[in-house]
Parts: sequence; structure tokens; C-alpha cells
Amino acid sequence: MRKMLLSLLSLVVALGMSIISASPATAIGGESLACQVNASGLSSPECLPATAAGTYSVMFQVVNGSGSYSYSWSVPRIPVSGCTSTSSHCIISVVPSGGGDLHITGSVTITQSGQSAGLSATATIPATCSAGSWYFFC
Repeated sequence: MRKMLLSLLSLVVALGMSIISASPATAIGGESLACQVNASGLSSPECLPATAAGTYSVMFQVVNGSGSYSYSWSVPRIPVSGCTSTSSHCIISVVPSGGGDLHITGSVTITQSGQSAGLSATATIPATCSAGSWYFFC
């Protein structure tokens, strides 16, 4: 009986130590990259504009994160805002095509406590035509 109690006590101590040494709640795991076009609301992993425009502002934003990260952004246009190693968002400007839809994919590698994860999202910019100062999807 004494051996059994010692074994049980050892098991309880071992489990307690594994709980104490478990990763913190801020570990990489539930993050994703969302995007929005012209402030149309965040969507993941794809987004579209709500209305036609002559120029589109596309924002990529890391969501569902906890704690602090470093960021390494990769976007197909020159950044307008954010896009730094300390910024959880990246904004680019896109001039639409009249000949076909554009698919703009942004990606970021996030790093936290030595762990890294790659995330991506795609903004689709429909072909956009104009009639003077009025814009519409072609």
C-alpha cells in the first residue's frame, strides 16, 4: 500500500510540474491574417471591396494574437503604412485594372518566444471601370 501511495504521489508531482512548465497562453497557435479593402471590414483569409473606386487601400492585419510578436511582411506593392517588424498591420495602395480582377496576396511571418508561423491573406480587386468620376465593377 505504501508503494502505491508513493507512486501516486510521484505521479501527482510529475503532473503538477508539467502544468507549471507548460507554454504560456501567449504561444503561437490561433493567429490568422485578415484583410480589408477600403475599410470594408476585416475578413480572413480573403476580402473584397464593398464598392468600386479609382484606388483601393488594402490592409492586412494579424488577428487572434496574444502577447507580443515580431513581424516580417511580404506584400506585392510599396507599403503605405505599417509593414514593419513591430507592426501588426500592413497597408498598401492598389490601382485597379480595367482588364481583369487583381488578386493581391500579403503574407507575414510572426515570431514569438522563438516560435514562428507564416500567415497569408488575399484581397481580390475586381476589374474596375470609370465613367468620368463614377466608378463601377466591369
